[in-house]
Amino acid sequence: MNNTAIAPTAANSGNLVGSIVSGSASVAIAQTRELAESVAAIQMAKMFPRDLIQTQEDVKRECMRTELAKRAVYTYARRGAVEPITGPSIRLAEVLVRCMGNIDAGWRELEQTPESVKCEAYAWDKERNSRHTVTFSVSKIRHTKSGDYFLTDARDIYEKCANESARRKRACILAIIPGDIVDMAVAQCQETLKATADTSPEGVKKLLDAFKKFNVTKADIERRIQRKIEAILPAQVVDLRNVYNSLRDGMGSKEDYFKGEVVDVDSTATPHSQGGNKIRNALGLKPNASDIAAEPLADAQGSKPQASINPDPDNAVDANSTANSGTLRF
Repeated sequence: MNNTAIAPTAANSGNLVGSIVSGSASVAIAQTRELAESVAAIQMAKMFPRDLIQTQEDVKRECMRTELAKRAVYTYARRGAVEPITGPSIRLAEVLVRCMGNIDAGWRELEQTPESVKCEAYAWDKERNSRHTVTFSVSKIRHTKSGDYFLTDARDIYEKCANESARRKRACILAIIPGDIVDMAVAQCQETLKATADTSPEGVKKLLDAFKKFNVTKADIERRIQRKIEAILPAQVVDLRNVYNSLRDGMGSKEDYFKGEVVDVDSTATPHSQGGNKIRNALGLKPNASDIAAEPLADAQGSKPQASINPDPDNAVDANSTANSGTLRF
């Protein structure tokens, strides 16, 4: 076989040069258009600046909506941490962007390799020309309990990028929005949830049904709230909504939120009478008459009455510091 080298002709050289010039021109046009759009956005933001007083009123009104309040806060149980990590969710951050105005936030794909995707999340305050960006890589390997596998479908890759980008986008938004407005929004969502927490039997049933898909049982919930489910408090409903949101968004597993021994608590006992005699006996004091009346009596066979156990203060839910972030309807 004879290999013959073909010299490039003048026509071929001309086509190659034309392609390069055409590609460079397209890039230049795209850059010019993007620059013009950015300048126009900044000029429009300067012409119509935001009113912070009106912004605060808009944020309060939005946070009075029950559905937003249910999804406004996330709870993340980091392994090794004493207290769970809580903060505004991406849904609340998006509402703050809309109320503030003149802010552009999102994410985009920068580069894709066979092993990962390089992405960028950003938030841009056009009025102050302040921009916060985060660049990160998303692995194409999905980790599951049954094992790891490589993602090949374009839709699966996009969904994984979108899921991980949402957290960075939230961080970028919160970096440019004043902290007092964020705190005010979270507090208003808490007030909304306190007024709408459903502790009725129907509401409790919806709560249990919602957690079933995460293999969370009634005993698991009673273990967390340290009382019978029938005696659940509104603030504890708010806390469980936050846990539901975290499980739904994949920010934690069942073991992160539900662990320990099951505590059987008398649902009819009041916080004043629960475990009163045990504490007084430990201190060498006489039992309180009201506590004696509150304790269950022994049965005819002489079995010991089951003492009421006071809820653990470390696991109790503070109604003033708990917010709800779930689409869960209970």
